[in-house]
Amino acid sequence: DKIQELTQMLQESHSSLVSTNEHLLQELSQVRAQHRAEVEQMHWSYQELKKTMALFPHSSTSQGGCQAC
Repeated sequence: DKIQELTQMLQESHSSLVSTNEHLLQELSQVRAQHRAEVEQMHWSYQELKKTMALFPHSSTSQGGCQAC
């Protein structure tokens, strides 16, 4: 009886661990996808900023431009 009881406990524990791992893998996949989207958005924003900055000459202090630029 004891061996059967221990076997059942181990099987339940294993099943619970498998279920938890599957859940964690799903969460990880979602976080990875979100991170990828955020990095792509940041890259796009950086490229747009570079385009915008290219429109303004860096030595525009005489026209009221940024003195620290």
